[in-house]
Amino acid sequence: MNLPETEAFLIWLNQIDPRVEPNDASAEAWQRALAKYPAALCREVALDWTAKNSGAPRPAPIRDLVKSQWEHHLRLESRKILTNDPTKISFQEFKKRNPGRALAAYQEGYRQTHGCDDPSPPEWTRDDSSASILKSMKF
Repeated sequence: MNLPETEAFLIWLNQIDPRVEPNDASAEAWQRALAKYPAALCREVALDWTAKNSGAPRPAPIRDLVKSQWEHHLRLESRKILTNDPTKISFQEFKKRNPGRALAAYQEGYRQTHGCDDPSPPEWTRDDSSASILKSMKF
């Protein structure tokens, strides 16, 4: 959060709790405490804090809450990056792109699991497009 954002944050916070004064000294203190964090997160945390506490909002407790939520957000994002493999696609998407290969992969998996061929093809291999047209027609 930069200085203009901090000043806007203080004016907003003053409207919620008039004990917070939006002057230069408090803007500097709040800026120093919240400079590393996004303004939207600071507003969200300050709003939650004022709803749960009766005291005047101060930079240090708000900073600690913002810091913990920001670190939690970063952990979730890093987990997403580690687990999200853009080269992997879902089986549904694979079936759409390669219906023949999907059926072959299904049959091979069935053979490996059960030791024999699947006696009936899976439901998703049946072509029901004509059946749905016939169902919609009235005779």
